[in-house]
Amino acid sequence: DLHPVPGAYTPVIKFCYGGIQVDMVFARRFHGMKLLHYHNSQKYPTTTTATPSRKRPRPGSDVSSSPYDPTKEGWQKSVCVFYKQGRCTRGSDCRFRHEDNREDEPSLPSSEHDDEDESSSTDETDQRSRTDLALDDTDLIGLDEAGVRSINGCRVAQFLLEHVPDIEKFRLVLRTVKEWASCHGLYSNVLGYLGGVNWAILVAKICVMHPEDASVPELLHSFMKTYATYDWSMPITLAKLSSKPPTNVPVMPVWNPRTNPRDRSHIMPIITPCYPMMNSSYNVGHPQLRRLQQEFARAEQMIGNVIQRKGRWDELFQDGRSFFRHHIHFVQ
Repeated sequence: DLHPVPGAYTPVIKFCYGGIQVDMVFARRFHGMKLLHYHNSQKYPTTTTATPSRKRPRPGSDVSSSPYDPTKEGWQKSVCVFYKQGRCTRGSDCRFRHEDNREDEPSLPSSEHDDEDESSSTDETDQRSRTDLALDDTDLIGLDEAGVRSINGCRVAQFLLEHVPDIEKFRLVLRTVKEWASCHGLYSNVLGYLGGVNWAILVAKICVMHPEDASVPELLHSFMKTYATYDWSMPITLAKLSSKPPTNVPVMPVWNPRTNPRDRSHIMPIITPCYPMMNSSYNVGHPQLRRLQQEFARAEQMIGNVIQRKGRWDELFQDGRSFFRHHIHFVQ
């Protein structure tokens, strides 16, 4: 079942897919053609060979170069948008491709290695299906503040993957940190702790600070050690703070403690790297920060013992929910 929450600070649709709870953000796209071009590139990818020019040669011009020939391999028509909407009246005379008209496409070669070709083709298709749509500043044009917050979730994720030295190490460290935080009750924006984007930015900061040959245990140990004693009067940033909007993008409020007293009161500022830069951890309070620093220090000692072969990794994820032992008095 889909459960839209349009009134949330960031509009979200909640649903369960394959037993996994998913919170999906959404926004209205202003540049619809960009999304259509991306869809066509995924469904009808161009070949790696050079694509012949679509321009017909002028009379009397030099025709020594390959002329326009739509029957040649490597040239593909664009999909007819009006046909997909049921409004195209040109039929076979339409110079754009109809989805059920594939005569203009070259047939696949047949050989005794069909099985291998089909397998490799499937792998390439799967790889293309995992390609993300690249978002940039122009995608903010025409969006309201709620739409900007929604689309910036994807933009921040792309920024992190583009700037970390080693994506696989970044992912492994982030998964470990998230599991550790979940086991110790530290994974919750609602309760004043940190959420997914907060942990991702913190891990990316550590990965950027260390050389590419740093091991995963070293990155984890540095993560806990750095944030156990970090001076939070200095915000965590991955890009230079700027209040100037990109071209054609309206001015939006950005995190600036010098001009905004509310931003000055934030205790644990973790700033998103894309415009408009905002503090993603504004819910954190003094008790939550104190608890986070205590858990960072404990985890640093545990990981240090593992590196020195004096402990085990499973100890890092044990005894995390001992709430009633840490707090004798509580309100239910």
